[in-house]
Amino acid sequence: DYKKRGFNAVKNFREGLKIMRSAAPKDTVFMTCTSPLGAAAGLADCARISWDIFERWESLKDVARLVFRRYYITEYLNTDPDCLMVRKEPQHDEQAFRVCVRDDREIKTFINFMSAAGGALMLSDKMFVCHKSIHQV
Repeated sequence: DYKKRGFNAVKNFREGLKIMRSAAPKDTVFMTCTSPLGAAAGLADCARISWDIFERWESLKDVARLVFRRYYITEYLNTDPDCLMVRKEPQHDEQAFRVCVRDDREIKTFINFMSAAGGALMLSDKMFVCHKSIHQV
């Protein structure tokens, strides 16, 4: 119905969310990713508010800027700043997609930043492998 009179991209987006929300089981946590934040409010439970966090410290600084600029949205949606990645090189195995190169100070800062961001917390690491490393930090 994009060409339907009175409809536009935002209305289509909201209509799509309504359809998905109505089709999902009641206990489903519904998260949008890189969507218009205002258009998702009231229909989504969570919204991804940054780009991907990569293994480099520089990417985390960029994501932190985006997340804190969008902190106001936490009144309407749970936010998702992307995943928490705390492993160090000794915890890498054949399943590790990326080699993480953070030092202890960067990991502490990352954990504090993710806590301050509020909202969803997604883990990208096998926490049993990283458990000892996190407690040492």
